[in-house]
Amino acid sequence: MKKLQAIIESTLLFGVLYLVYEIMYFGYMFVVRMGIVRSWQWVNVESYSHYNLEQASLYYVKDHPIEYTILCWLIIIGILAIAAVVTKGQILKDMSIRWLRPGDFLVSFLMGLSLVFIINGILGMVIEVTELDLTYIPESMYENYSLVFLLITVGVIAPIFEELFFRGLILGRLSRGYGPSLAVLISGIIFSISHLNISQSLFVFPIGILCGILVVHTKSV
Repeated sequence: MKKLQAIIESTLLFGVLYLVYEIMYFGYMFVVRMGIVRSWQWVNVESYSHYNLEQASLYYVKDHPIEYTILCWLIIIGILAIAAVVTKGQILKDMSIRWLRPGDFLVSFLMGLSLVFIINGILGMVIEVTELDLTYIPESMYENYSLVFLLITVGVIAPIFEELFFRGLILGRLSRGYGPSLAVLISGIIFSISHLNISQSLFVFPIGILCGILVVHTKSV
């Protein structure tokens, strides 16, 4: 019964995440399209002038994914905040948010950084040998955003949201039904699938597994 409950709760949580992404995707496209039609200054579409109007908003979302992603996560956090009020803080307890000891923090940071370099190296070799397109960060992102903005959003804000959701809520619920080892594996698979991109999925799967192991070891997200 606990296994079934864990799967149902995790599926519902993932469903909420996916639903918000889909709603925001079409909503964001609509707003951007209106901005194109009405020449809003914040919608810079000079690089997309060779596309027709119906396609422009689609390409805008594809090549400008960060603000859209951060906005989706802010909505998710808002939903969780409402849930925290309704459950009288129980959902926050389930997320296992605790202060890490300096030693645990340093080890976690170094292990994560090392794994990123290893995965980058492996993907680089696979791309060179097979000539497959496994680029997980579009080149347009470097053209449309400054390095500082990318470091803050991609390197700090988005990972915090992801850890709270996947290693806090999802992993916590799966652990109740399947135990820590299998829960880490399942949550890693869900985390990988959530990126809806084969290149990013291959990149984040081992990272999700490592983060899950560290959460189990440190008892903190």
